[in-house]
Amino acid sequence: MDVPLDFVEIVWGDGQHTGRKIVSATDLPAFGKHSFRIPFDPAGKKWVRFAAGDSAGDGAMEEPVKLPRSVPSTPAAQSPPRGR
Repeated sequence: MDVPLDFVEIVWGDGQHTGRKIVSATDLPAFGKHSFRIPFDPAGKKWVRFAAGDSAGDGAMEEPVKLPRSVPSTPAAQSPPRGR
């Protein structure tokens, strides 16, 4: 059975607060190939991870990645979300 992707998300933390941005992926075909561009402002964040879930409720995620101490804010992070 082909189970299509339902969403992808980016999750981050600064040591006190955790945030996330979810992007719908319901318009993509099952077993397709796609590159996601999710605007994210790394300034002040300590870690970030990427996750995905399918329509059957199964999920997968990367291990959190530690961010460098001095990551400047980027102009791309200020633009509206373009998930795809």
